[in-house]
Amino acid sequence: MKRAIAIDAAVESALERWASQKRQMYVGAGNWAPRSILGKLMDEGPGAASVTDRRSQRWGEMYRGDGLIVQRIVVTLSYLPRMTLTAYYLFRGPWHQPVKAQCHALGITRAQFWPGLHAGEEAVSVGLQLLATAA
Repeated sequence: MKRAIAIDAAVESALERWASQKRQMYVGAGNWAPRSILGKLMDEGPGAASVTDRRSQRWGEMYRGDGLIVQRIVVTLSYLPRMTLTAYYLFRGPWHQPVKAQCHALGITRAQFWPGLHAGEEAVSVGLQLLATAA
């Protein structure tokens, strides 16, 4: 099924940047070690992050620029728009998965997927427009 609704190129660019930064959180950047506990667990397995020589760990901000703005909008969304938006954009590019597989992983139908994705994209679009007019 092809997308029936197109989104603004600037919004899609911001979502792609966000997804790229989110992928970095899971796998690390290039030759650098993963920058998150989740990335470290995925690489080293359970218990990898439990031993540290520090009392606490501080992580730099994972998201930058438009990616940070999109992340702050996405975390406010309800479950379906948040999960469909994350699945659709995260599993494009190097981690490509067809929409059918994304729906199966989320436990929803395609009839639920597309409206959820559109609602998430619309929320990000409105959020970006509000920030642009406020500046």
